[in-house]
Amino acid sequence: MVEAPTYVEATPEGADRPAPSDLEQVRARQLRIVAGGMFMTRPQLDHATSVDGTSASVPGDYWTNYAYHVRLRARLGFDAGAVGLRIEPQVARTMGHSNTSEGESGRGIGPARDGLHQAYLDYSSPLATKGGDTVALHLRVGRQELNVGTSHVYGPAPWAAGMRSWDGLHLHLEGERGGLRMFAGSLAHPFLSAPQSLGDHLGDALELTWIGQGYWTFGPAATVELGVFGNHSHGGAGLSESQRDIYTPNLTLNGEIYEGLRYHVEGHLQLGWYDNTARQVHRAGQAMGKLSYRSPVLGGRGASSENSEDPSARPPRRTQMRAGGWLGVDYASGGGCSRTENDSVVCNADIHRDFYSPWMARHGHFGWGDRFWASNVIDAFIGPKFELALPSAKQSFEFLAANHFFAFADPTGQWRDTGEGPIGTPDPDNRNRKAANEVDMRVRHVWKTSELTLTSDLGYVVVANLSGGRKISGERLRQRLYLMIVLNW
Repeated sequence: MVEAPTYVEATPEGADRPAPSDLEQVRARQLRIVAGGMFMTRPQLDHATSVDGTSASVPGDYWTNYAYHVRLRARLGFDAGAVGLRIEPQVARTMGHSNTSEGESGRGIGPARDGLHQAYLDYSSPLATKGGDTVALHLRVGRQELNVGTSHVYGPAPWAAGMRSWDGLHLHLEGERGGLRMFAGSLAHPFLSAPQSLGDHLGDALELTWIGQGYWTFGPAATVELGVFGNHSHGGAGLSESQRDIYTPNLTLNGEIYEGLRYHVEGHLQLGWYDNTARQVHRAGQAMGKLSYRSPVLGGRGASSENSEDPSARPPRRTQMRAGGWLGVDYASGGGCSRTENDSVVCNADIHRDFYSPWMARHGHFGWGDRFWASNVIDAFIGPKFELALPSAKQSFEFLAANHFFAFADPTGQWRDTGEGPIGTPDPDNRNRKAANEVDMRVRHVWKTSELTLTSDLGYVVVANLSGGRKISGERLRQRLYLMIVLNW
């Protein structure tokens, strides 16, 4: 389903948490003025070592990189009966030092993302049906975030300084047990952001996206979602002849089979043309299966609130602990490469088989090291999670870790990072699928009051390339240390 916007990064377990329903929002809507904001900062340090033990595996590249991301956003709006308005202007920057060509941190001083991140008009109204059930009609028009399901295909990129939004129309019909969602729009470009002029924006590639999804809940143990995504694009300046038409039917099944034990299964099949001008056929797919567990409260120490004047007005005054974790497999198809008669390397020569997912929520899938895009990769992951809520009910801590074993779906294919940049040179003679082993660790502290929420994440990532990954990339080890602070008010 298309979820409500989230303002901290997606995590492997985050997709299991349901967002507030549109129907609940319709029932609770009152006349009110909304004002608030957000501040995000994320300093990040990366270091990589080559197979021979040096810190410069490629001549001319500087492999100790730092990046600094910052975002300041205001939120203004009002709700008046069935109508609501939201405006979110922002200023965002990415700064750092790197002369590599890899991903977000490889661009040095990043582009500004100033302007309107979101600016939309909402209309919500309950509709009566013959059977007596209530159906909510929710319509959103304008610039908005788009977060579909677990964000394997569409996500708001909350780790990025500017995040991602779309100009479009979103329609949601929500019943008591099921509903229908439709969206049509195009990826929003930062308006008049340096160093681009207005003419450059108008000349950029255009993307048209449409989404249709239906879902039905059979009970706590099963919710089924069935939908199709469509993407149509043509290039801007210099790419006016390029055209892409991709259709992605998808199926998702999730639910709670035991108290705290949840499962999630999803699959995407892609059909169409990757390059419509050359009529290159596109056939690709993605699939994921995951089990996650969150225990009941394990107990703790502290005074009970049973003797207070109004026990129902406050939570129990004791430290609460929970434990859990998850395991699963995530797969995205990839196309193979071959040699031509003149010994050059060509990938996806006939049918394009790399899964197409440029708007996936990074760090929600395939680790936090930015080494794997959702293409030509198999990820087997497992990890624990521990939660601690303090007696004040204002503070909580969370520790989670994950181990990812990465393999190439096609060992002869291209390896790409989350910035879609190539890693190394594909080898048509390669038969070694072992790519890398990644360990992610994070400690999160959340402090809440009635007016604001402060979330602080301290994370460490280490990616050890295995034999197949070392052969292609020439890199042995990569480490990342980051601190992400998000203040919402």
